[in-house]
Amino acid sequence: MSLSVALTLIGLVLLAAVIQRAAGLGLGMLFAPYAVVLIGAHEGIMLANFLGTLMPILLLPRIWPQIQWRTVAWIGLPAVAVMPGAAWLSSISPPGPLYIVTASLVLLSLLISVALVRVNTTVEGRAAQVITGIGSGLGTVLGGVGGPAVTVYAALSRWPVLPMVATLQPLWILISSVSFTSKLAWDDGSCRTFRGGCGSRWSRW
Repeated sequence: MSLSVALTLIGLVLLAAVIQRAAGLGLGMLFAPYAVVLIGAHEGIMLANFLGTLMPILLLPRIWPQIQWRTVAWIGLPAVAVMPGAAWLSSISPPGPLYIVTASLVLLSLLISVALVRVNTTVEGRAAQVITGIGSGLGTVLGGVGGPAVTVYAALSRWPVLPMVATLQPLWILISSVSFTSKLAWDDGSCRTFRGGCGSRWSRW
């Protein structure tokens, strides 16, 4: 990795940290697209997942009383449930589709932020949280971007800002850490040296 790439990534991390502190999310949407272009799709997504685990930890002491732990569970557990399968799919996928997924998720988040301004419908409840978790889990693993699904839920449920920002931090820790470890289990970097991907690596045993 060149010095210019390293400095660019550091700058993006600092900017993403500021945005995440204010809005509760934004690391994936800001950092992941640049990371996949600069260092590759698989590596960029895994780096976004790794940072998504570390950065919220710094905020926890200040927002702990505001965290809604039931919401963390109802969104986080469905997300965790779909991650192993999504990580396997990501590990056998060539970089091209992952670039497309990442770019599509970022564009989707922008379109959602514009469209939901005009929506007056309120959607809430456990079913909505489960669907949100599934969408966020898949987005985090496949594109490094889990924010669009949460953005939709936050807007449609009229989630108050302070509890939302607080609740999202342990949620990102859970989702990002499971995504990172799942992807690492399937693809530690050596998989892509085999022609068939991780399937070839595991078939040797």
